[in-house]
Amino acid sequence: MNDKNTNKTLQLVDQFAQAAHAIVDQLQNSAVSIESIIGQQSQETGDSIKAGISREASELEKYVDQNPEISAMIAFAIGVAATRFLKSQEPGGTTSSADLPEVETTKVA
Repeated sequence: MNDKNTNKTLQLVDQFAQAAHAIVDQLQNSAVSIESIIGQQSQETGDSIKAGISREASELEKYVDQNPEISAMIAFAIGVAATRFLKSQEPGGTTSSADLPEVETTKVA
């Protein structure tokens, strides 16, 4: 009777081990599939972002070509703002409006 119980126990352990191996194989296959899908989506997202940046740069270039005066004023204002920001980041660096040169603005018709 002990031999029958031992054989049944060994069969159950063997079945359990086979089931566990099958589950591990399924998980491994799923992980490979998921990794492949994520990689593909990542590539597609990167391509989409690059296309969007290229499109925006093209639109900006068209705007600058059509409105050079306004574009120059915007670039100057960004430069002044960036300079103020960077100077304020220096240790002990504070910038007030008195430190900036006065600029006369005129409307462009």
